Amino acid sequence: MVDEPTSAPSGSALQPYDLIRLVAGNRFGIGTDVLLTVVDTVGTTPGVYEVHHQTDHPGYMDWAGAVTLEDVATVVRPTNDGTALSWDPRP
Repeated sequence: MVDEPTSAPSGSALQPYDLIRLVAGNRFGIGTDVLLTVVDTVGTTPGVYEVHHQTDHPGYMDWAGAVTLEDVATVVRPTNDGTALSWDPRP
């Protein structure tokens, strides 16, 4: 089970199943309203995360990317009680 924070942990590392929105003008050209799902860390590279696109649009089929905290505007972490925490992960 993924550890569940009790408050929005500013500067916290991303965890699998976190939902993220990227900063405006990101290198992927993805809008700030689009949610991406954190899947895993990238190999042995600290601070790099694999993300997948949530939309079932043909233009995004099998889309994956690697992001760092600098790319992320907000993190949304669902909790076991049906609520969600949201925060800016950048220090």
